[in-house]
Amino acid sequence: LADEMMKAGSDFVIPVLSQAANAWLLAEDYSRANAVASAALELEPGNIELLIDRSRILAKAENYKEAFDDLDLVLRLDPSRPDALAFRAATLRQLGNNARAMEDAELALSLQPDLIDALIERGILHRLAGNAQAARKDWLKVLDLSPHSPAGETARRNIEKLDVRN
Repeated sequence: LADEMMKAGSDFVIPVLSQAANAWLLAEDYSRANAVASAALELEPGNIELLIDRSRILAKAENYKEAFDDLDLVLRLDPSRPDALAFRAATLRQLGNNARAMEDAELALSLQPDLIDALIERGILHRLAGNAQAARKDWLKVLDLSPHSPAGETARRNIEKLDVRN
């Protein structure tokens, strides 16, 4: 479909490729999702939304270094993106750099105090640092903001883990 759209000169090629990449991501076919997102990025190399989408795909495939590289580029293009900061924090944690991950999570929350992804990530980082009280506070805020979402479920599971350990 994207090939036909490109031949026809359609302005909707990038949105179609983005949707296709996200569909492959949902289907957990990360190599196809990455291929489609990368093809879209060849057409629009600086497209921030595509870079974020591809970073999510790469992270799901546990390719954290490349996910970090995409997010780093996003933040060079637009340093005020709290979502990219939260995602980069998660990637940095996976790469073993918890101190820098915490910096990104804190910066994301300074830009958007109720950013659920950043609250989840900061909670995880607090737990890893042995600060259960701060972790619980972040996860309780997630539950307050979005109790019936996937993030709310993640917060609930993490709080339960804290309670089992204590």
